[in-house]
Amino acid sequence: MWIFPWLLFTWIFGALRAETAGVLKLSFSSNRVPLILETCLSSCSPPTWSVSLNQAGINQSVEIPITDYWMLNNKFTVRVFDGQNSKDLLGYKNIEGISSRSFSSNNIFLDNGGILEVGATIQCKENFYGDRCTKKCISETNSNFICLSDGSRACKSGWKGKDCELPSCQNDCSKNGRCIGPNQCKCLSGYKGSDCSECIPLEGCVHGRCSLNRTNTCQCDKGWAGQLCDIELEYCKNHTPCQNGATCLNGGPHGFKCQCSPGYMGVRCEISVSKQICRQKDICKNEGRCIPKGANVYDCECRRGFKGRYCEIKVQGCDSTVCSPNSLCIESHDGKASCKCRPCYSGKNCSVADSDCLIQVYGPRITVNNIKGSSDSHGITIGALICELITLIKISLPPN
Repeated sequence: MWIFPWLLFTWIFGALRAETAGVLKLSFSSNRVPLILETCLSSCSPPTWSVSLNQAGINQSVEIPITDYWMLNNKFTVRVFDGQNSKDLLGYKNIEGISSRSFSSNNIFLDNGGILEVGATIQCKENFYGDRCTKKCISETNSNFICLSDGSRACKSGWKGKDCELPSCQNDCSKNGRCIGPNQCKCLSGYKGSDCSECIPLEGCVHGRCSLNRTNTCQCDKGWAGQLCDIELEYCKNHTPCQNGATCLNGGPHGFKCQCSPGYMGVRCEISVSKQICRQKDICKNEGRCIPKGANVYDCECRRGFKGRYCEIKVQGCDSTVCSPNSLCIESHDGKASCKCRPCYSGKNCSVADSDCLIQVYGPRITVNNIKGSSDSHGITIGALICELITLIKISLPPN
């Protein structure tokens, strides 16, 4: 036959002052019930207690004194468990803070010979933490920290210090800047990035980079040189900058240097020396025209009335007149010149041949017709003229 005892437990304050002490009283109204009470009020988290007691019988009670103020000033949660293997929760009661009044009874039914396990938990008031609820910590929306279960402060991102009052930055701005706000670095000259971990290369650096321990520098990539890493070391291998048969040499301010062929000049040997000379003002005098002739060679083409290497000599008399080889230049006493044409020629400079001028040769006899000048039927006294007029001579040989 099973008997179902029931347990009455009440939270009351006895003879001790209600503000400093109290008593947890458990009353029984049935057969004897073995009790196991757990006590651990100062070192558990959350705080609980347990204590082993003898069996309690009908109309007996168990009283557990509560003597610490911090226990009375916070919320209690009392739980009663079946002490058998099942550990079932049989009942619980929440008790708020300091009180001198009793609470209503709870009836708990237990099988005959059952074992009760009673425990209590302290819940600290708001903003109080720790085993004894003595650690105060208030975290508001705009606070730089949050409160942990033991009452200590955990700084929010961007803050540090004992009270989280100091701004904090990622990697401490990499020692290359100053933290001026939560996760806000002011980088030193030559550095950049959210944590000042990037260096800034020298302005204008083309094919290079900087070093964290050497800012405003330009450390060249492979194959490049110069202060701004803009000079290609193997420029001649990858480019053909030189002209007119010049030889390309690596180096120099442009990354290359052209060894020019004779007669050329310029960075790329693109300028003909003779053309460059002809570009000079008044290289040919008296409006003469400079004509490039090749490598460092040029001529001056003089206008009428001038001669010389640079057209610097003014000609006079016959020197200034253009008479053809078919004439004689005659200079008058006043320095003027005129052309006197040879027979069979006419024109201003005697360059026009007369078509009706004919020389016939009959054996040893030569007859010159329509020639201005003398002739001889037995011999020629103007032999030089025959050579000059050979293209106009018609030779008729007598028949056999």
